[in-house]
Amino acid sequence: MSREPMQTPAPARSNQLPPQLMGLLIMVSISLVGIALTLLMVTSATAPETPPENNAAAVVGAGSASENTGITEVVPVEPIEDFTLTATNNEMARFSDFRGKWLLIYFGFTFCPDYCPATLLDFRQIKRDLGEDAAQIDFMMISVDGERDTPEVLDKYLGLYDEDFIGLTGDADVVTPVVQQFGAQFQRRENPGSPYYTVDHTVSLFLVNPQGEWATLYAYGTDVSVIVEDLKAKIAS
Repeated sequence: MSREPMQTPAPARSNQLPPQLMGLLIMVSISLVGIALTLLMVTSATAPETPPENNAAAVVGAGSASENTGITEVVPVEPIEDFTLTATNNEMARFSDFRGKWLLIYFGFTFCPDYCPATLLDFRQIKRDLGEDAAQIDFMMISVDGERDTPEVLDKYLGLYDEDFIGLTGDADVVTPVVQQFGAQFQRRENPGSPYYTVDHTVSLFLVNPQGEWATLYAYGTDVSVIVEDLKAKIAS
């Protein structure tokens, strides 16, 4: 009997990828994660569950707040003294220049990782939901970080949400009295061991009537539909 020749076993295949290909895949994965995080911050930021302690600004006058709605009416309305800050077009803008329309104001900064993006997304939704009434109101963000928020930086940042949003900025000694007129506050906070800093700030929204008077405060987290309904009623009155 003849024996069949023995089969030489085939060499085992390696499950490992070549180092060059593995490195390329890692780089691509890191890039995709970075892009996803950036898009998340810009287009789908969500509000944190717990607002900062300085959410509720000190309301001037005998205002009454509804815990159910988050709306505080300033009674009597509080006239805002005129001030001048730098607009995103690098020109000086007076607060009185914006009289004649309702004005919804937010104090924030472009390096803010959470509350500011969430609020600007609310701004955008409020504007959309107002429909034709949106022509009667301006949306403004006043920076509390003038050191980093140059007019160019602020312009590019707001443009990510709506090119019609108004941005004003200035040095801390100029912005501070503006913020104080609304009973709000902000404070720079250093991070030990890091060259970067953050800014703690009031996160409420402030509504100014067409006469330049502070009329209403919306607490952080107030439902957009509630704000839209309130704005429509005020615009119609």
